Amino acid sequence: KSAGYCNRTGSSPVAGIFWIDSLNRGVWLSPYFFQLPDFAFPFIDLMARSEFLCKLTPMAFTDDEIAAHVTLIENAFWSRRRPDPSMRDRIREGQRLSGHTIELFYVRPAFCRPGEMSEDPVAKLQFVRSRDVWKIFWKRADLKWHGYQPCSEVSTLAEALRVIDEDDYCCFFG
Repeated sequence: KSAGYCNRTGSSPVAGIFWIDSLNRGVWLSPYFFQLPDFAFPFIDLMARSEFLCKLTPMAFTDDEIAAHVTLIENAFWSRRRPDPSMRDRIREGQRLSGHTIELFYVRPAFCRPGEMSEDPVAKLQFVRSRDVWKIFWKRADLKWHGYQPCSEVSTLAEALRVIDEDDYCCFFG
C-alpha cells in the first residue's frame, strides 16, 4: 500500500489523497471523506491513516458553525445593509462559505449587459483556526483581495462584521 498527495485541480497544495490499495487500484479520496467516522476507513490501515491525516489541512466549518455564522451574518450585518424593498428584484445580498472563508457580496444587473447578473464583492473573511482569529480582506481595483490595513485581524466574526459595517476608510462600500 502507498499513498500520496495529489493535486487534482492544480489550485491548492492538498486537494485530496490518491491512495493505491493492495491490488494496485487507484482510489481518489476527497478532503470531505476525512470528516467521516473511523468505520468509513475499512481499506486504510491505521498506521498509514494516522500518518497521512496529520498532514492534511484542518477541516472546514462544521454544520453547526455554518448555521451559527449564517445566522450571525444575517442578524448583525445583512439586516442593516439589505437593499430597500423596492430594489429587491434588482439587487440581492449573498454570502459564500468555502473552507475557512466567508465571502460577502451583492448580486446586481451587470453594467452594459442587459439580462445578466454580476456579483459585486463586499468583503472576504478568513478564519485561521490555529490562531483563533478572523482576517478581513477587501477587493481593490486590481481585483485582488488585500488585507484591510486599519484592522486586518479580529478575534470574533461579530467583531469582523462590525468593522466591515463601520467601513471607516470606505473600502467595502465605497
